[in-house]
Amino acid sequence: MMRRTRGLAELARLYNVETAYEGMGGERRRADAEALMLTLRALGAPLDEEGAGDALASRRAELDLTGMQPVQVAWDGALPQVRARFTHNESERAAIEIRLESGEVISHECRAEPVNARARGGWTATHSLRVGRRLPLGYHRLHVETSGATFQTLIISAPRLAHAPLATREWGVFAPLYSLTSNSSWGTGDYGDLARLAEWAGELGAGFVSTLPLLATFLDAPFEPSPYSPASRLFWNEMFIDVTSVPGWTPQADVQSAVAACRAGELVDYRGIAALKRRELERARVASAGDAAVMQGVEQFAAAHAHVTSYARFRAVCDHRREGWHAWPARLKQGDIRDGDFAPEDFEYHLFAQWQAEQQLGAFGAARHGGAASLYLDMPLGVNPDGYDAWRYPALFADGISAGAPPDPLFTGGQDWGFRPLIPEALRTSGYVYLIETLRHHFRHAPMLRLDHVMSLYRLFWVPHGIEAKRGVYVRYPEDELFAILVLESARHKAVVIGEDLGTVPAAVRRAMARHNVHRMHVVQFEAAPEAGEPASVPDEDVVASLNTHDMPLFAGFWRGSEIDDQLDLGLIDREAHQAALEQRAKLRLLLSRSVGAGGEVEPGLVRQRLLERLAASPARYVLVTLEDLWLEERPQNVPGTSSERPNWRRRLSRSLNEIMEDAAVRRMLNAIGERRRTPPVSAENYG
Repeated sequence: MMRRTRGLAELARLYNVETAYEGMGGERRRADAEALMLTLRALGAPLDEEGAGDALASRRAELDLTGMQPVQVAWDGALPQVRARFTHNESERAAIEIRLESGEVISHECRAEPVNARARGGWTATHSLRVGRRLPLGYHRLHVETSGATFQTLIISAPRLAHAPLATREWGVFAPLYSLTSNSSWGTGDYGDLARLAEWAGELGAGFVSTLPLLATFLDAPFEPSPYSPASRLFWNEMFIDVTSVPGWTPQADVQSAVAACRAGELVDYRGIAALKRRELERARVASAGDAAVMQGVEQFAAAHAHVTSYARFRAVCDHRREGWHAWPARLKQGDIRDGDFAPEDFEYHLFAQWQAEQQLGAFGAARHGGAASLYLDMPLGVNPDGYDAWRYPALFADGISAGAPPDPLFTGGQDWGFRPLIPEALRTSGYVYLIETLRHHFRHAPMLRLDHVMSLYRLFWVPHGIEAKRGVYVRYPEDELFAILVLESARHKAVVIGEDLGTVPAAVRRAMARHNVHRMHVVQFEAAPEAGEPASVPDEDVVASLNTHDMPLFAGFWRGSEIDDQLDLGLIDREAHQAALEQRAKLRLLLSRSVGAGGEVEPGLVRQRLLERLAASPARYVLVTLEDLWLEERPQNVPGTSSERPNWRRRLSRSLNEIMEDAAVRRMLNAIGERRRTPPVSAENYG
């Protein structure tokens, strides 16, 4: 074992793998040798059973032969000195050509100034190249040619600050679209319901409506309805299409009874609803086949949206084979799909469905001009391993690894989230095309975007298959480059970015968020500290403030401690820990009640409303209200760490959209929040 592990720490450093990290309790956790070795192999290290010696030599040689880094960041257009390795010659001149995104080419010569003449092997030296010109914002290509070599790199010229409207004090409402039903919907919410919610919220003065990811999912074979395990982060979920608004659709005699069956029960019947909508969308597609306007619309959509034809072919093969792509024959797995591999009508269906989803979501942009609230979307961290993205970009995703989280007080064994992480080096050499496409897909319709697990811009916990999640290790990502892309796309689309920064967050992440104007989250359940006698801190200005998130108990459940009872039932805590947690919750209830002037133990409704109004009166730029909190729903939409044990992502709201909009008490509570948003914020000294 000693021979196998010798040099492993140095090899890990060269691959940006952390050999230790600080846990939530401040304890130092060291990575074990097996986890490091499996992670390094997934990153491409040629490790064998003899140890790290050969792999170290190989990695050092590889780095020495890297003439220039594949990516350079030019903040505010100022490209710093570019480091390059080539044959050492003090009089070496380098011809530089910058091909701007616009197509313009900038060419000039510059002297390559040696900054480190000591080089392994004696044949290379590190030089500094000065470009000497401020670049326009965008993605440019730098080509460097010397007497003996040619190098190129991607330049990301980005503003330092993400977009943020001046003097904004907005509020909005949250509801998962799958749970939102109306008098006209077919068992789950649709894009039409989302638009109606935005219109109603806008009339009350809300600036945005928030929902869970609306991305394509597998709803047949394979089947995975979780919004956080999408089939792609580049395409929309056709289950949310409002079929009644689709050109060519007319109701048939059998539709009414089928819709009634899909509406039955408290839980969303994903399979039934998806099958019904597919049948009716296919009817609409066939009926509109002779409509010139429809055909032209589909053709223009396919021409304007990269990969949609490839995506439709991929999904058509899934329909035909009824299995994930990892089970496909080698030719199909490798991306070689031919016309005979799928039914043409399945391909045409997926193309038509994506066109309609894009059309219906596009209505938000026009509706905002009429006073409707804008869309606040959530971008998940990963994708389903059997999804299109992992098939389309196989070199970007690590094999034999899952992303996850280290141990914490609740999940003492760590977490394995089941999707493959992106490989940092592969992202860089690919020019970040996939990430850019993903951001643009969301920003087309969402002026506000929340990034799930924003810590992944800095590092991500990798869990090698076959070992316990708690033994995973952290892999570092090129933070500067990732933030540059995020900020550039935010500025170009005039979209606000929010980072989900809850849990174990390195201080460097929050410093970077502040430096680049990426908003943080202020969640009362996370901020409250009964052991310190503090109900909650004052929200900073650049945050989205709320009582909870979709992964937390709703306020009434939190007040009662229902999630603590659930943790006992699930075996996550023992009875002693359960009793201690309930006692802590009782202390917190008292603190929260007193902090809002409600006295001792009171009903949750009064404390909930005063806490929301307190957040609304705070300096926080955005306040988010969960609709279910307004009628004190206790049941959560998701219980983290469970799948089959709890009906996650399936529970409908107990009230329809029509009932919510007609509820005078709901309107009164939201009006009170809006009133406090329109007044100057309360100072920290007077907060609470």
